Amino acid sequence: MNSGRKTHHRFARWPAWLTRLAAAGLVHGSAAFVQAQVTEEEFKRALQQNFDEPIDPNKLVAFGLVILAITLLTVVVNRWRASAGRPGSPAAINSPGKLIREMCKTANLRPAEVKQLRILSEQQQVSSPLTLLLCPSVLGKAIRENQRKIDRGILGGLAKRIARR
Repeated sequence: MNSGRKTHHRFARWPAWLTRLAAAGLVHGSAAFVQAQVTEEEFKRALQQNFDEPIDPNKLVAFGLVILAITLLTVVVNRWRASAGRPGSPAAINSPGKLIREMCKTANLRPAEVKQLRILSEQQQVSSPLTLLLCPSVLGKAIRENQRKIDRGILGGLAKRIARR
């Protein structure tokens, strides 16, 4: 039949019983839809009968417990996923030096660029070299104003990279 050839049919890997069950469900569902032509009178009568019946407290408690169980299961699964090593938000960095190193790794800055940013931030009396990275207008102004001790080629290339982002 198959002569050793792989089939690429969408449902080829489904078990036979699952395929038959799905087909039976489709046939039964379409037949039920045809028979489900209910008149308005029958619908109102059935609705009234359902409202006239008293509420069974056992069913209400069971329903509440099912909702509570689903909620607790959702909370447990979310906590498990969070603690399973999935990357969440990065840990807070309280050290200015570590923050600068982390930002330099993220922005792919070379050591020469970091050194030039530090020199420039000291000359501009800016609190951190990150200020120059985060605000390109301040960086451009600082490059134009300060001619000494800086390498304009390195900082110019950095400014272009920042402007492209």
